Formats: sequence, structure tokens, C-alpha cells
Amino acid sequence: MQRTRSLHRVIFRDLTVYMIRFTTLFILTIFVVPPVEAQILGDNPNAANVGIDLATKQRRAELHYQFFSYKSSVDLYHEVIEKKGINDTLSLKVADCYRKLNWQDSAASWYGRVQNESAMDPLHHLYYAQSLQYTGDLDQAKVQYQKYRDLAAGDARAELNIAAIDNRDDYFIDSSLYHVNEVPTNSDEADFAPSYFRNGFVFASAREKPALIQKKFKWNQKPYLDLYYTENVDSTSYSIPVGLNKKVNSKFHEGPVTAYNGGRRMIFTRNNFLQGAGRSEDGVIKLKLYSAEISEDQQWTNIQELPFNSDEYSVGHPTITEDGKTLYFASDMPGGYGGTDIWVSSFDTAWSEPVNLGDQINSEGNEMFPFIHEQNLLYFASNGYGGLGGLDIYKTWVDAEEPGVINMGFPVNTSKDDFALVLDDQGKRGFFSSNRDGGTGDDDIYSLILNRIIVDAYLVDKQTGEPIVDGTLFALDQSTDRPVPILKQANHIQYDALPNREYAIKGSKEGYRDNTVLLPIGRLVGEERITVKVELERISPVDLLVIENISGKRQNFVLGDSISLFDGTEDELQTSLASRHIPVGRVIRISNIYFDLDKSFIRQDATIQLDRLVTVLNKYPHMNLAMDSHADSRASDNYNDALSNRRVRSTTQYLIDKGISPDRITQYYFGERHLVNDCGNDVLCTEAQHQFNRRTEFEITGYQLP
Repeated sequence: MQRTRSLHRVIFRDLTVYMIRFTTLFILTIFVVPPVEAQILGDNPNAANVGIDLATKQRRAELHYQFFSYKSSVDLYHEVIEKKGINDTLSLKVADCYRKLNWQDSAASWYGRVQNESAMDPLHHLYYAQSLQYTGDLDQAKVQYQKYRDLAAGDARAELNIAAIDNRDDYFIDSSLYHVNEVPTNSDEADFAPSYFRNGFVFASAREKPALIQKKFKWNQKPYLDLYYTENVDSTSYSIPVGLNKKVNSKFHEGPVTAYNGGRRMIFTRNNFLQGAGRSEDGVIKLKLYSAEISEDQQWTNIQELPFNSDEYSVGHPTITEDGKTLYFASDMPGGYGGTDIWVSSFDTAWSEPVNLGDQINSEGNEMFPFIHEQNLLYFASNGYGGLGGLDIYKTWVDAEEPGVINMGFPVNTSKDDFALVLDDQGKRGFFSSNRDGGTGDDDIYSLILNRIIVDAYLVDKQTGEPIVDGTLFALDQSTDRPVPILKQANHIQYDALPNREYAIKGSKEGYRDNTVLLPIGRLVGEERITVKVELERISPVDLLVIENISGKRQNFVLGDSISLFDGTEDELQTSLASRHIPVGRVIRISNIYFDLDKSFIRQDATIQLDRLVTVLNKYPHMNLAMDSHADSRASDNYNDALSNRRVRSTTQYLIDKGISPDRITQYYFGERHLVNDCGNDVLCTEAQHQFNRRTEFEITGYQLP
């Protein structure tokens, strides 16, 4: 049985590359079909085409295509091909008709009949790839995605789908999380988009209705969609679905709905029709959102348009928070990232201007059928992230710092269209829609039991056990080396884990040592909730000891629980400590000391440096010191050797007098052999230049703790 696709996916899904215009009942299309074209189409587009010449048949096929009557169009194209023969233009027309009808096997077959690829636009390769992936021919789908990638640089969908095909096994890892069964309320037609309501759910359906004349949607010659309610009888059975009253169900399409305020109010999707059909400037009937409320006699009344509706774009697929304050929906309004995006509006005294959820959630493809659950966990359908094929269901947190999206994997997702997931308050049971093989009709509704593996990770102080707020905490999937989308609150993150994976939960904060906790997840044995503490050890501030000598000898030490010498500049040391979130306390600077001409006594300015040195040596009793003293070039070499010897001994004595053991001090004297400038013998220099050479320099030679 060929599988059609329901209106709302048709409307939104193809918007990536072109705007699909609505045509509903023939009575509406006559307002936009020009008289000449109407004559060619005839009063009954489905009547037998007896006696019509070949050119008229082809013209009719083209007009039916132009006015969205794809079933009629493809039938006529087949008649033309039977008489005229096949060519690439007709093959592409037939393939496009089947694609729009969602008969993907046929679409792939007819794209494959194109002999000359130059007849194909880049998007034809994308459509061909999607059809092949949809039908399970992954090798050829990858070939077509590669061709599209080469022709349409910058469109991420090609690479995402190629990666999805290459890593297909990843989508089956978490299959044990879910139990999926078809619900018994499905019909032979499309049934989709269930939404919890009272003791059952409301859903959209194209099932046959008792009527003398059954109106049908020209797109696929299927009945128009209405909203139905079915009540839960027991855990596996439901009452016979009953249509909502005529104030809600019009003669046009009604689609996805969301209820709130204890089931007393709802927002639903409908063709742009309230006081008559509204069309855009190019004659298109769009989707709009409407609100309704239950009257005292339990009837839906007070149906009103939402203020951000427009005749020029579609809005639909609503989901609302239980307090009725935040509404998410799908739309192709200007300002999006792809075909249809997910938008949000808030209610205070009126609905706010919609805001796009951004490119962390919305892709170059189509995002639709959002469902908001507790803690801002958002589920939605998309064909823009690769996946198994068709529409896949994803989840993310809308208020996460880096949202990311998670594919829910098989058996929720298949190579067909899977969409419109809803969950109960506990997040353990729900429903979704799919046109997967084995169903009763077109789109079918399936029940879902979800066993989540929820990880709660907390950032705490190792010493006190107190929460660490404003730190960094994230989880890394070790198998993909990619961050996991998380919900972050103060010192706590939460994420959904997959079975048979290992996660690295990393925590950091300035003033603490980074820490990583490895969390292996084994085989699923049922609903699990795992709590992990990531303990950070507080880092005490370190002092820096900077030894600076006029000769250029420099040392940079880190003084803390241990002593370490840094091989680099002070700026590099500061940068290194900052990158490791190590706070710096004092910076102790000690430079060489100077002497008067032909003197060895300790000057007053020198005591400042020596007292700093005494403080450090007293605090770190295992630190040893080397000192070398020098003289300028005025006097003989022998005299200057003796003078520099007296200078190093006077410096040593000062330290001894301050309590430093002489065993910790090594003395050197060099006379005038290590001048720091060119003021050698017989060179005329200023007194200031000679002063630089009359000095004692310092070097830490031992600093290891026992």
C-alpha cells in the first residue's frame, strides 16, 4: 500500500526549498485558478480524460501540479509517458509528485530514471538522497548526499546525513530504553499528533466521516483533517474516537492541539479560516493558531485567532506550559534558519512577539511538532540533523547554556517519518506518530513507555561538602568525545544517559583544582536515576618569589604547600597559574643590593631586600641561598677581590644576625671579573654607571621539601 503523508507535514516539511501554497476545497481554488487554466482543468479534475489530446493532458498534469493536485497530476503524467515515452523532464516531474505525496519508493525509482544528471538541480540530489534513505538504500543515499554536498557548499544537511549513515549503529544503542506499541484507535487514513486531554487524548485524523458528499483535499485526494477525542478505558484500550464540535472542526483542516488550564482551554491549528478563507497575496491559504475555551455546557466556544497569525506565513503545531504562560510552535515566518523553525511566545496580558529558539535548535531543514515537558525539556521533530531518515524525534533543554539536540534513536525513530511526541507528567509514558511500516493506515499513533537513565551531578567542596555555585560542570560522552546537552541549575546538572556508554563529568571553578569523575553506564535494567558528586579541592593562594639581579639572572618561584621553580618569565607564570585557576597571593620581589665606593657595610636601602630574603628563608627552612659579590674596576684586581670578599661576608653576617643558619648560605666573590656594563679599566664612566657593578646578587640553590 502506498503511504501518503498528512497535511501538516506536507505543509511544513517541503518549506526548506520552496513555499508550498495551500489549496483546499475546489470552491476555494476557483478564486485563484485563472479562467483559462480552469477551463483546461475542467469542472471535475478527476473525471476520465477520454478524447483529450496528448498536449492537453500534459498541460492538465502541469496545472494540477501547479495547484497542488499531485495525485491527479501524477496520474496524468503516467498517461502522457505511456503515449509519448519517457524523458528526464517528465521523470523529474513524476518523482517530485511522488515525493510530495510521500510515496518515497516511487520517488526514488523515478529520480533514478533520470539519464542525464545535468537535468537535475542540486536539490534534486538532496530529494533523491532523502528518498533513498527513507527506503533503506543507504549506500546510494550516501552517494547522492555527497553529490549534493559538492553542489551546495555550506548546507550542513549533507554532511550530517552522511555522518548519520556512517554511524547508523549509534541510533540503536539505546533501543532498550523504549517500548513501542500501536494504539487501537488508528484508522485506514492519517491519525497523528495526539495531545493529552482529560482522561484521554485529542488527535488529528483524516478518517472517513459519515456524509452524503465526502469533501477531499486535492493534494492527495484524502479527506480533510478534523480533531477527535478518545478516552482511556484501561491501560491498553480506548473509547471510539468522537469528533469535536463544529465550532472547532470546520470544513477545512484542523490539526495539532495543546490543552492547558486543567483542560478548560486549548490552542489548535487550522487553515486560515474563521469568518471565511483568508489568502496571502499570492492566493495561498496558510495555517493559523486559534484559542478556544470550554463553556459551562462543555462545548468549545470563544474561538479567537492568536495575534501573531498572518495571512503571509503559517503558524501551527502548538505546545504550551501547564500555566499557560509560554507557547512553543512551528512556523515559516521570516527570520528563521530553515524551512520551518520552532518559535516561542510568552503571555502576560497578551501574547508577546514570537522569538526564534535559535540555531542551536533550529537547523537548515525543518523543525516542527514541538512538545514542552517539565524543566523546559523540549521534544520536536526534524529532518535537518541527519538521523535515520525522514523526520526524527529529538530532545533538548531550551534553557541550556549549550542546548545541542539528542536523537531519541530506534525504536522511536525509523527511516520513515516519526514525529509529534507527547509525554505524561512523569515523563515515563506517552504517544507519538509515525508512518512506519506495519501500521494500520497512513500516519498512525503509537504508545510509548520510556525508561530514562537520568544523571544528576553536583559540584561540591571536597573539604566542607558545601555546594559550589557559579562553577563549570559538564558531561562528555567518551564514545563521541562530545559534550552532552545538560540542564544546569546552580551547582547541579542533569542529563539523559544512554546504556553501555561511559561519561566524563568535569568540574572546575577558580580557586579549586579541576576534577573529572568517570561514570560508566551499563546495561539498562529499568528506570534509573544516578547521583554523582564532583568534589573540588580548594586551592590555597600561592605566593610568588621573584629574584631579579642586574646581571640578568632571574628566578621565578611558586611558594605554597611546596616550592617550585618556573622555567619562564613572570608573565608566563601568571598566565599559567590563571589557566589552572590558581589564585596568587603576594608577589615577593628581591633584587641585588648595592655598596658605596670602596665600602662593604650594609646600606639602609639594602636592608629592605635582605629583610625580605630573611622572611622567605625563615618561612621555608629547607631553602638554601647562594650569594656572589662584585666590585667596580677602580683599584687593582687583587684589591677588588678582597673588597668583594668583605662585601659577601658582611651580607652573610646580616642574615646570620637575623637568625639564618650559615649552613644554608654559599658565598662567592668575583672582584671586577663580572661587570654588568663596559666600565672596565681606564674607561671613563659616570658614578651611576660604576654603581651598577658594586653589588651582591642572590640565587636560590636548594628548595625541595624533605
